[in-house]
Formats: sequence, C-alpha cells, structure tokens
Amino acid sequence: MLYVLLLLLKILGILLLLFIGLVLLVLLTPIQYSFELEKEEQREPKFMVRVTWLFWLFYFKTSYIEKVFDYRIRILGYQIAGNQPEFLEKQKERQKKKSQKEKAKEERKTAETPAEGKSRSIDSVSKQKAEKAVPKEKSSDVSEGREKTKEKDSGDDKNSKDKKKNKERKQKDGKKPKKESSLKKIKSKIKSLKETKVNLDKMPWREWLELGKDVLIRFLKHALPGKLEGNIAFGTGNPEYTGYITGIAAVFYPKYGEHFSLYPDFERKMFEAKCRGRGRIRLGYMLVLAVSILKEKSVRTMIKNIILD
Repeated sequence: MLYVLLLLLKILGILLLLFIGLVLLVLLTPIQYSFELEKEEQREPKFMVRVTWLFWLFYFKTSYIEKVFDYRIRILGYQIAGNQPEFLEKQKERQKKKSQKEKAKEERKTAETPAEGKSRSIDSVSKQKAEKAVPKEKSSDVSEGREKTKEKDSGDDKNSKDKKKNKERKQKDGKKPKKESSLKKIKSKIKSLKETKVNLDKMPWREWLELGKDVLIRFLKHALPGKLEGNIAFGTGNPEYTGYITGIAAVFYPKYGEHFSLYPDFERKMFEAKCRGRGRIRLGYMLVLAVSILKEKSVRTMIKNIILD
C-alpha cells in the first residue's frame, strides 16, 4: 500500500511540476516582434511586420510591398491561415476531399435505408387489411358520436360569446391602471438615472487617471522596441501640431538617439521614413500590471458593485 501511495504522490508531483513549468514558459517567454518601414514622397509605402512566440512555435508575418498585401500564420510549422495562391489551392483540395467523404457516407446511408422502407410498406398494407375487416356496427356508433359533438359545439359557442363580452368589459375597466403603471415606470427610471449620477460623482476619477497614466507609461517602456534604426521626416501642415508631436517624441529620443533621427517639417505636410526595429513583450509583465491595477481599493469596490448589480 505504501509503495502505491508513494507512486501516486510521485506522479502527482511530476504533473504539478510540468504544469508550473508550462505556466512559467507561457508567462516568461517573450513575444518577439520586428518591423521595417519605407516611405518616400509620391510613392507607395512598404512595410513588413513579423511576430514570433514560444521559440517560433507561433509565427505571424504580414507585408505590403509593391501594392501587394501578404500575410501568413503558422503554428508548429503548419500554416493555418494566409492569402498565398498555393495555400488557397491546398485549402480548396482539402474541402473537396471532405465533401467527397461526406457524399460517400450519405450514399452508404441511402443504400441501407431501402430495406427498412420495404418492411415499413409491408406493415402498412397489413394494417389496411385489418381495418377493412372491422364489422360495420361501428358506423352507427360513429353517427351517435357526431350528434353528441354537434350539441357540445352549440354549447361552446354560447360560452365563447359570454367570454368575449367579459373580456371587453375588463379591457374598458383596465385602461386607467395601465396609464398609472406607465407613469410609475417613468418615475422609477428617473430615480435610477439620478442614483447612477450620484454614484458616478462619488467615483475617484483623479486617482484612476493617475493610475492609468502610470500603467500606460510602464507598458510603453516595456513594449516599445529595444532597437530602432533609421530616420523619419514628417510635417502636419500645422506648426502647433508638429511641435506637439516632436515634444512627445523627445521623451523617447534619448533611448534611440544614437541610431535614429527625427526631422520635423513645420512648413508643409509630408511624411518620409526609412526605419527598422525590434522588441519584445512578456505576458508575465502584463499580469503584473493587472495585479497593480487590482491592488487599488477603489477599483476592487467598483468591480464588486458591478458583479453584485
């Protein structure tokens, strides 16, 4: 018995370790991405984006080159989606094979059903013969039954007329209470709207805005590309908006200043780019950010109120 218990505990321990290992692998393995962008004035843009996860077990690639859009998704090296003609032809062949298999199954079923149909037809013929052999005495009973049903129908017609009259009276009497009930509903809706407004005023919006800013900054620091090379020249046509964008970009300029340059044009509207970069995102860090949001008491109370409502 002890040996069996120890063996079961061993198996459970191994399974638990495997589960923990898989969870850590999913949370800590980064989602790696890379991109390339090329845009010149009076020319179509060119771009390429590639995403991989779990040591290339998941692979996604999309590109737009010479007015041709291309994408593909692979899992474990097997393509599950795409717009390449070869892949689309393979999908059509698979669908044809499936349809052929389904047709073959239906033909087999139809081949089996005729024998059952024959047996059913024999049973129906035997039933018809038995019905014909029934004595004619039943015809008199049928006529008596018809007379009784006619008497019942005449009584039912009188009852139905009385019921209609009662319904009309009730409808006339019930018009006033319906108006009162509709007014009560309107009043209840107005009260509920006032209550929601009071609840919204009680919400700590400033705290939530600060928390949202903090979480967004942390996410951008984590998710922005680690390496960025190339240059971008842009102009919005409005000097104010152009200056505003350059001010935001200046926050990240120290990180990419060595290999990346930004040229704002305050006079005209334009966009030119030739750059490439790569970065990574960890799901574990996303979980940390979610926990930091849930740590706030106001957020927890709001979630509780939503669940209770």
